[in-house]
Amino acid sequence: TAVAGIIAARAGNGLVIAGVAPDARVQALRACWSDGAGPTRCNTFTLGKALNFAIMNGAKVVNLSLSGPADRLLQTLLDTAAVRGMVVVGAADPLRSDGGFPASYPGVIAVAGTDRAQAPASALFAPGASIPTTMPGARWGFVSGPSYAAAHVAGLAALLAQLHPSANAAQLRESIRTVHQGGAANTAGVPGSAVAQAGNIDACATIARATGACACSCPSISAMKASRP
Repeated sequence: TAVAGIIAARAGNGLVIAGVAPDARVQALRACWSDGAGPTRCNTFTLGKALNFAIMNGAKVVNLSLSGPADRLLQTLLDTAAVRGMVVVGAADPLRSDGGFPASYPGVIAVAGTDRAQAPASALFAPGASIPTTMPGARWGFVSGPSYAAAHVAGLAALLAQLHPSANAAQLRESIRTVHQGGAANTAGVPGSAVAQAGNIDACATIARATGACACSCPSISAMKASRP
């Protein structure tokens, strides 16, 4: 629920929270479970069924806010998703130097949160700490972690797909703008804490490039770079 809310919570839902792509249609494919005490778990069979359903039903963007061992079946399904032109976003495991699976798999957009120490070099960084979002029971709350950072990028990809329905996965990936290809080390003029919280994706610049017009009422992080605190 929290991941889905970040991606596509509808505006005017009474919680004063809107998703990155509030007009997106969501296929809620429940592939994981929790016993209430330990961590949420998934397995090859349940994830494979969910991925296959998404592929067969024409999903444009797939968000995988999870991490685990590499698996031949899931790799084959990810290859199929790539052939179908789907954008697949994976949460980078902060305990794995390569981001873990599926984030490290070719064609998957790896996304890390505020913990940059173990993030793969190719990862995008997105807001991943104290994120307000929807909760079960018509509530809202704060969440933290790479799973929620990945949801921001999945939402941004969905928004781009809405603006350019004919764009393929490679074009959508290339359209996602960042503060600077060099990452946090090159964000002169932006306090380090602000960069860590906001990540390096630049939604304003991304939408402006896609539409050819400024779409934001607030300055982007790129614009902030030119200023001094």
